[in-house]
Amino acid sequence: MKKYIFLTLGQGMLIFFFTYSASIIDKNLQEIAKQTFQVYPYILFNQFAYVPIGLILGFGYWITQKKREGSWKMDKIRLTIIGLPALYFLLVPYIVNVEPLFPLLMMTNSSLSGVIQVVVGYIFITSFHKS
Repeated sequence: MKKYIFLTLGQGMLIFFFTYSASIIDKNLQEIAKQTFQVYPYILFNQFAYVPIGLILGFGYWITQKKREGSWKMDKIRLTIIGLPALYFLLVPYIVNVEPLFPLLMMTNSSLSGVIQVVVGYIFITSFHKS
């Protein structure tokens, strides 16, 4: 039980530190974009900045899988049904220049982007398991 508490506390601290660092980087990239008119690095960072939070949240699952016996398998259904649509939301319309399938207002919603980034990270790390 103590180990679980310390791991959870560590995850919380890591998420806080990462979020704080990402905020600083975001502010600096925004200033650079204003000065140089090069917004692509700023947009690219904002589309993937919080994916590591999902990885941190799923890290406990990955550790338990790592301790198990067997060979690594990939949950293709989970990646296809949840991971690919989430990646689609992150890549279109900012990075991949194709017509969006969903309303543009939904695709460019900054609140939705952060949530989807966490989902992408979590789905990616939890889609690998041993059997």
